Amino acid sequence: MLKVLSLGVATAFAALSVFGATAAHAQSATSCPGGSDPTAVDCLQIFSPDGLQLSLLAITEQNELDNPGKIWSIGILDTNASLIGQFIALTDPDGTLSDVVGVIDATTIGFMSDPAVFPPGPFLSTMPETSSPLDVSLLLSPANVEAGFKVFFQSDVDAVPEPATWAMLMLGFVGLAYAGWRRRVKALPFARSA
Repeated sequence: MLKVLSLGVATAFAALSVFGATAAHAQSATSCPGGSDPTAVDCLQIFSPDGLQLSLLAITEQNELDNPGKIWSIGILDTNASLIGQFIALTDPDGTLSDVVGVIDATTIGFMSDPAVFPPGPFLSTMPETSSPLDVSLLLSPANVEAGFKVFFQSDVDAVPEPATWAMLMLGFVGLAYAGWRRRVKALPFARSA
Protein backbone atom coordinates (compact mmCIF):
# COMPACT_ATOMS: atom_id res chain seq x y z
CA MET A 1 0.00 0.00 0.00
CA LEU A 2 2.87 2.35 0.83
CA LYS A 3 4.38 1.72 -2.62
CA VAL A 4 1.14 2.67 -4.33
CA LEU A 5 0.84 5.79 -2.17
CA SER A 6 4.47 6.82 -2.91
CA LEU A 7 3.97 6.24 -6.62
CA GLY A 8 0.73 8.24 -6.56
CA VAL A 9 2.32 11.19 -4.74
CA ALA A 10 5.30 11.22 -7.12
CA THR A 11 2.99 11.09 -10.14
CA ALA A 12 0.86 13.88 -8.70
CA PHE A 13 3.92 16.11 -8.21
CA ALA A 14 5.07 15.48 -11.78
CA ALA A 15 1.60 16.11 -13.21
CA LEU A 16 1.06 19.24 -11.12
CA SER A 17 4.39 20.67 -12.18
CA VAL A 18 3.68 20.05 -15.86
CA PHE A 19 -0.01 20.92 -16.05
CA GLY A 20 -1.03 22.87 -12.96
CA ALA A 21 1.76 25.13 -11.78
CA THR A 22 3.16 25.84 -15.22
CA ALA A 23 -0.24 26.79 -16.62
CA ALA A 24 -1.06 29.03 -13.66
CA HIS A 25 2.24 30.88 -13.74
CA ALA A 26 3.37 30.49 -17.32
CA GLN A 27 3.50 34.22 -17.97
CA SER A 28 5.14 35.17 -14.72
CA ALA A 29 8.54 33.71 -15.49
CA THR A 30 9.87 36.66 -17.48
CA SER A 31 10.05 40.19 -16.14
CA CYS A 32 9.46 43.06 -18.50
CA PRO A 33 12.56 44.95 -19.64
CA GLY A 34 13.46 47.44 -16.96
CA GLY A 35 11.01 45.92 -14.50
CA SER A 36 12.04 44.74 -11.07
CA ASP A 37 9.03 42.49 -10.51
CA PRO A 38 9.77 38.98 -11.83
CA THR A 39 6.04 38.26 -12.01
CA ALA A 40 5.26 41.12 -14.40
CA VAL A 41 3.42 39.94 -17.52
CA ASP A 42 2.43 43.13 -19.38
CA CYS A 43 4.48 46.32 -19.56
CA LEU A 44 4.09 49.74 -21.07
CA GLN A 45 7.29 51.79 -21.23
CA ILE A 46 8.09 55.31 -22.38
CA PHE A 47 11.64 56.33 -23.28
CA SER A 48 13.19 59.75 -23.86
CA PRO A 49 15.12 60.52 -27.07
CA ASP A 50 18.39 59.70 -25.27
CA GLY A 51 17.11 56.24 -24.28
CA LEU A 52 16.29 56.92 -20.63
CA GLN A 53 13.17 55.25 -19.31
CA LEU A 54 10.71 57.97 -18.38
CA SER A 55 7.94 55.70 -17.20
CA LEU A 56 7.15 52.03 -16.69
CA LEU A 57 3.81 50.42 -15.95
CA ALA A 58 4.16 46.71 -15.22
CA ILE A 59 1.25 44.51 -14.16
CA THR A 60 1.11 40.90 -13.05
CA GLU A 61 -1.19 38.08 -14.06
CA GLN A 62 -2.89 38.45 -10.67
CA ASN A 63 -3.46 42.17 -11.36
CA GLU A 64 -5.28 41.13 -14.54
CA LEU A 65 -7.39 38.55 -12.72
CA ASP A 66 -8.27 40.97 -9.91
CA ASN A 67 -9.22 43.80 -12.30
CA PRO A 68 -11.04 42.39 -15.35
CA GLY A 69 -11.70 45.06 -17.95
CA LYS A 70 -9.35 47.62 -16.40
CA ILE A 71 -7.46 49.97 -18.71
CA TRP A 72 -3.90 50.25 -17.40
CA SER A 73 -2.48 53.60 -18.47
CA ILE A 74 0.40 56.06 -18.37
CA GLY A 75 -0.14 59.79 -18.86
CA ILE A 76 3.14 61.57 -19.42
CA LEU A 77 3.53 62.85 -23.01
CA ASP A 78 1.26 64.35 -25.63
CA THR A 79 -0.40 61.61 -27.65
CA ASN A 80 -1.60 61.64 -31.24
CA ALA A 81 -4.89 63.53 -30.87
CA SER A 82 -6.28 62.03 -34.07
CA LEU A 83 -6.00 58.55 -32.51
CA ILE A 84 -7.91 59.15 -29.27
CA GLY A 85 -10.09 56.13 -28.62
CA GLN A 86 -8.26 54.00 -31.18
CA PHE A 87 -6.31 50.87 -30.34
CA ILE A 88 -3.71 48.53 -31.82
CA ALA A 89 -4.86 44.92 -31.61
CA LEU A 90 -2.34 42.29 -30.54
CA THR A 91 -3.01 38.72 -31.56
CA ASP A 92 -1.81 35.37 -30.19
CA PRO A 93 0.06 33.01 -32.52
CA ASP A 94 -3.27 31.35 -33.35
CA GLY A 95 -4.71 34.72 -34.44
CA THR A 96 -7.03 35.35 -31.49
CA LEU A 97 -7.12 38.81 -29.96
CA SER A 98 -5.15 38.93 -26.71
CA ASP A 99 -4.36 42.57 -25.81
CA VAL A 100 -5.07 46.05 -27.07
CA VAL A 101 -3.00 49.21 -26.60
CA GLY A 102 -4.07 52.69 -27.64
CA VAL A 103 -4.63 56.37 -27.01
CA ILE A 104 -6.93 57.12 -24.08
CA ASP A 105 -6.78 60.93 -24.13
CA ALA A 106 -4.47 63.83 -25.04
CA THR A 107 -1.69 62.67 -22.69
CA THR A 108 -2.53 59.05 -21.85
CA ILE A 109 -1.66 55.73 -23.47
CA GLY A 110 -3.23 52.58 -22.06
CA PHE A 111 -3.75 48.88 -22.59
CA MET A 112 -6.27 46.18 -21.75
CA SER A 113 -5.69 42.45 -21.36
CA ASP A 114 -9.26 41.16 -21.08
CA PRO A 115 -10.71 40.06 -24.44
CA ALA A 116 -14.25 40.02 -23.06
CA VAL A 117 -14.34 43.80 -22.73
CA PHE A 118 -12.08 45.02 -25.53
CA PRO A 119 -13.33 48.13 -27.32
CA PRO A 120 -15.04 47.36 -30.62
CA GLY A 121 -13.01 47.52 -33.81
CA PRO A 122 -12.01 48.39 -36.35
CA PHE A 123 -8.58 48.70 -34.84
CA LEU A 124 -5.91 51.13 -35.92
CA SER A 125 -3.69 48.16 -36.81
CA THR A 126 -3.03 44.57 -35.81
CA MET A 127 0.30 43.18 -34.64
CA PRO A 128 1.31 39.64 -33.73
CA GLU A 129 2.01 39.46 -30.01
CA THR A 130 5.49 38.35 -29.01
CA SER A 131 7.37 38.20 -25.75
CA SER A 132 9.58 41.02 -27.06
CA PRO A 133 8.70 44.71 -26.75
CA LEU A 134 6.60 46.09 -29.59
CA ASP A 135 7.21 49.65 -30.74
CA VAL A 136 3.89 51.51 -30.53
CA SER A 137 5.40 55.00 -30.70
CA LEU A 138 2.90 56.01 -33.39
CA LEU A 139 0.49 56.58 -30.49
CA LEU A 140 2.51 59.65 -29.48
CA SER A 141 2.03 63.06 -31.02
CA PRO A 142 3.93 63.59 -34.29
CA ALA A 143 6.11 66.17 -32.51
CA ASN A 144 7.11 63.65 -29.83
CA VAL A 145 7.79 60.96 -32.43
CA GLU A 146 9.94 63.42 -34.42
CA ALA A 147 11.79 64.39 -31.23
CA GLY A 148 12.67 60.71 -30.69
CA PHE A 149 10.41 59.63 -27.82
CA LYS A 150 9.53 55.94 -27.88
CA VAL A 151 6.70 53.82 -26.45
CA PHE A 152 6.97 50.05 -26.13
CA PHE A 153 4.34 47.54 -25.10
CA GLN A 154 5.25 44.03 -24.07
CA SER A 155 3.02 41.11 -23.28
CA ASP A 156 4.79 37.90 -22.39
CA VAL A 157 3.25 35.00 -24.26
CA ASP A 158 6.07 32.46 -24.02
CA ALA A 159 5.25 29.84 -21.40
CA VAL A 160 8.51 29.48 -19.49
CA PRO A 161 8.13 27.66 -16.18
CA GLU A 162 9.54 29.26 -13.06
CA PRO A 163 12.53 27.66 -11.28
CA ALA A 164 10.22 26.38 -8.52
CA THR A 165 8.15 24.61 -11.17
CA TRP A 166 11.25 22.93 -12.59
CA ALA A 167 12.26 21.87 -9.06
CA MET A 168 8.83 20.35 -8.44
CA LEU A 169 8.99 18.56 -11.80
CA MET A 170 12.41 17.10 -10.94
CA LEU A 171 11.17 16.04 -7.51
CA GLY A 172 8.27 14.23 -9.13
CA PHE A 173 10.55 12.38 -11.54
CA VAL A 174 12.96 11.45 -8.74
CA GLY A 175 10.01 10.07 -6.80
CA LEU A 176 8.87 8.04 -9.82
CA ALA A 177 12.40 6.70 -10.33
CA TYR A 178 12.69 5.77 -6.66
CA ALA A 179 9.31 4.00 -6.70
CA GLY A 180 10.35 2.04 -9.80
CA TRP A 181 13.69 1.11 -8.25
CA ARG A 182 12.03 -0.08 -5.03
CA ARG A 183 9.58 -2.15 -7.01
CA ARG A 184 12.40 -3.75 -9.02
CA VAL A 185 14.55 -4.45 -5.93
CA LYS A 186 11.69 -6.11 -4.10
CA ALA A 187 10.87 -8.23 -7.18
CA LEU A 188 14.46 -9.52 -7.60
CA PRO A 189 14.55 -11.90 -4.56
CA PHE A 190 11.37 -13.62 -5.77
CA ALA A 191 12.87 -14.11 -9.19
CA ARG A 192 16.05 -15.68 -7.70
CA SER A 193 14.22 -18.08 -5.41
CA ALA A 194 12.04 -19.46 -8.18
